[in-house]
Amino acid sequence: MEDRRKHIDSKLAGESLVATSIRRQSEGAIRPVLPDVWFILIGGSLFDRGRTALLPLADRIAALRTRHQLAVFVGGGVRERHTYKIGIDLGLPLGGLAMIAGAIPEQNALMIWAVLASRGAVRLSKEEIGMMPVALSMGQIPILVGQPPYHYWEHPSAESLVPSHGADCGTALLADNFGCRCVLLKDVDGIYDADPALHPGARLIRRARAEDLLRNGPKTLPVERALLEIMCDTRSLTSLHVASGLEPDMLERILDGDQAGTRLDGAHA
Repeated sequence: MEDRRKHIDSKLAGESLVATSIRRQSEGAIRPVLPDVWFILIGGSLFDRGRTALLPLADRIAALRTRHQLAVFVGGGVRERHTYKIGIDLGLPLGGLAMIAGAIPEQNALMIWAVLASRGAVRLSKEEIGMMPVALSMGQIPILVGQPPYHYWEHPSAESLVPSHGADCGTALLADNFGCRCVLLKDVDGIYDADPALHPGARLIRRARAEDLLRNGPKTLPVERALLEIMCDTRSLTSLHVASGLEPDMLERILDGDQAGTRLDGAHA
């Protein structure tokens, strides 16, 4: 009898997806979902500084949304690190630490939402991320937590009991997935060749490659080291910016296409 079934020709169907030759065949063009959107991470260290840091930055973000589409992500800060310390004292495993620390960024997200609520901010949970295009089309500023929801599935590390994937990694992963541009705002001007708190003569690195920083970079960085590993494999997010949230002018310059802070390039920049 003639076989009239439709057979779909696929190089992936009959093979293991861990085979190197098959994985190479999966490469293809990636369609950016939200290419005109900027993801802005407000680092936890800025929340630690309170109103003197957050209110001027919030004012500038509200003003910039009239010219740019922005989504704001938040980190945890010192309260998150205190939570890790207590969890380690109690002997919690890595995944348990990743679970309990998530409450701190949630608090920060609600605080920055409250500051920006009268100017169009809307709080979105990770389950509501599909509503981001709707919020942006209405001129709103989505507020989200940057911490990736690995939770009990957090990657183990040989170097530390503390989860290595925080708000830097989560914001960059989402930016890569949606094809967005990305700025990480910290309490320093960018990435230096040494810790500026210990070495007053440290030099600001205007542009750096993630793989170079992994091999030869300073021991102290303003971004998570796991972010550098991620940037070696991103496809849509070919570069991101690290700048100071204490100087809102830096954010405006970056969004307008000027140089400020450090540009961190991935492998595909």
